[in-house]
Amino acid sequence: MKKSQILHLKTLVLIFMLIFISSCDDDVVGNWEPMEWVYENVSDGIKIIEPSGKDKDHVKYSTKIEVSKSGSVDIVCKNYNSYWFAEYPNMTNEGDYQSRFNTDFCEMKIEGNTLHCEFFNIEQQNPENFQIVLTAGDIFYHFQIEIK
Repeated sequence: MKKSQILHLKTLVLIFMLIFISSCDDDVVGNWEPMEWVYENVSDGIKIIEPSGKDKDHVKYSTKIEVSKSGSVDIVCKNYNSYWFAEYPNMTNEGDYQSRFNTDFCEMKIEGNTLHCEFFNIEQQNPENFQIVLTAGDIFYHFQIEIK
């Protein structure tokens, strides 16, 4: 091999090593940022109770939404552009990317980074409390819906 070929080979090896090293990341696989939420257009009769203190650091993030009468709220995720339901009452197609569900007293629909929640006929019905779980992959967030 000529000296120039050896030099080119060494240069290529050095370039590949630099590319490999620069592509390494300190983040652990599965180390996702917690989902952060903003609540908009909150109707009277809907109260948001976010976790605080020790609860906020818990692995299972959870917010309580108390509903005392018909109304709506838009729940916006600040740090993920899209997410979907991982769990909701009477879920039938587990594993599918679900973006909406309905009951006799509520409709929840995900559009982009916003979850639109509408509660209706609360005063005429006696609905049960329930939980929804949202996910963006390996990160999950729980909402406890309490009907007052």
